[in-house]
Amino acid sequence: MESTYRKFEVLGDVCNTLLFVITAVVSYCMLYRFPDESFFDQSWLDNGFCVSSPDSKIWNSHILSFYSDTLMSLALAASYYRMYYNAAVAMEPDLQRALLAGASQGVFFHGLGHFYYGTMDATGWDLTWSNRRITQSIISHAVTIAGLSGIFTGTLALASFPRILLTAIVGTAGLTLLQVPPTMNFVYLQAIIYLTSALHMLSLNTRNKQTPAYPVYPLLQFPILAVGVMECMACQTILAPLGGHLVFDTTISITWLLLPLLTNYYLDPATAHGQDRSKAIAPKKSV
Repeated sequence: MESTYRKFEVLGDVCNTLLFVITAVVSYCMLYRFPDESFFDQSWLDNGFCVSSPDSKIWNSHILSFYSDTLMSLALAASYYRMYYNAAVAMEPDLQRALLAGASQGVFFHGLGHFYYGTMDATGWDLTWSNRRITQSIISHAVTIAGLSGIFTGTLALASFPRILLTAIVGTAGLTLLQVPPTMNFVYLQAIIYLTSALHMLSLNTRNKQTPAYPVYPLLQFPILAVGVMECMACQTILAPLGGHLVFDTTISITWLLLPLLTNYYLDPATAHGQDRSKAIAPKKSV
């Protein structure tokens, strides 16, 4: 059993490292249109998203994503409650539980961002700081920090609130430091979510790494990255007829729903991290 948990740690280290590297490379190509703009879908270049039905206030892909994320967040909350609060013996608060505890909130905040994009024509919002529009800058920074904090609750599992808040502040500041153009806000923010998540997971202690959730979580992110690449290269030909960016958000929610199914398959219900359940202790949060 110990060797099995050790394999979880090694595989997880490899997967999280790959997630960091691939995200960095893909995000660089998207942000700087490398190697050339001709490689990217024109609709994506214009909007920063794969937008379907742009003239509709209730059926454009941002609003569809909001609908989907709201419903999925409720499904995730119900799933979490059923597994951990309605069970005869609740699983101790390990990495898997921490990930799922924040999943519902993270998906909802993601959808809320799309709601603003879809109803307030926010595609052109400049989220960088400007002394010429201080009030707008304060509002946009506050909204971005709050949104990232909500998402990080799920992606930075076991992290303390100060770490989550600090990461959100630094991520928001990066918009100004890198002078991210409005149409690339989503690309940048999604990159920050994955990069910080991978680094955070790699920083966990051995006890938290030796669990099935540690390698399974990053593995489930690769299909999402694949959809993101498809979105920027084949929006009009493939994704737009299916709801555009809705496909991306739905993929995120599906991976969250798959996480407990896949991890529970490998997790012995009578043990925790290779220890007897009666002797298992709750892991400390990362600081």
